[in-house]
Amino acid sequence: MASNIQLDASGGYSFRMPSDDITVEAVLDTPYSVLIDENIENGSISISTNKAAQGSVVKIVPTANDGFVLEKISGSGVDIKAGVDALGEKAYTFTMPKHDVTLTAAFISNADISAAAPSGAAVKYGTAAGVYDLDESPKYTAAGTYTVYYRITADGYETKTGAAQVIISTNGDVDLNGVIEKADAALLLKYLGGTATLNEKQLAAARMTDSTKEKPDMLDVIAIIAIVEAPQS
Repeated sequence: MASNIQLDASGGYSFRMPSDDITVEAVLDTPYSVLIDENIENGSISISTNKAAQGSVVKIVPTANDGFVLEKISGSGVDIKAGVDALGEKAYTFTMPKHDVTLTAAFISNADISAAAPSGAAVKYGTAAGVYDLDESPKYTAAGTYTVYYRITADGYETKTGAAQVIISTNGDVDLNGVIEKADAALLLKYLGGTATLNEKQLAAARMTDSTKEKPDMLDVIAIIAIVEAPQS
């Protein structure tokens, strides 16, 4: 077997032929399948690829139906990590192992807890699914989307759990990072030029001059720049 194979400038491989016969073998990365559970209810998940080699990163984006929020995402034999993508949307990733992976997700109701709690009930809150360690609902001020989980217990009643979303959006904060800056105007310009996409929350934040118009426009770009360049008192 040749042991001195090198990658050349053309993108191919080459080696110097020895004085005797040799055998050349190629070892290719085996792509494994990424499957989605067909029994997911009250929402769906999308994936960046349905075939991936060991060690590559696969992205998962959950989408909840109206009235529901994501409780958890799990996969067979993988550690799924939560993060935020370039558009400010919550996304999940995992590193592909040396076997096929099946993904599933659970979505729970975000029903109004005040209507569901009986008199004398104990309500506990949390910021992570299955953890109810707060006596009061958490307070948020920075722009973003937050999920608050709750558990209601009362004598004679079945324990009820659920979650509600808290959305804080600042007009002009197109990338939803909590700050209005030149990057927001740049992102909106890319959207208007067709080189970037915005989700519904971002479009709402971008409608600076008229919240009722169908889409943001150049007037909104100018309005964002005016805020950024305004003298600070």
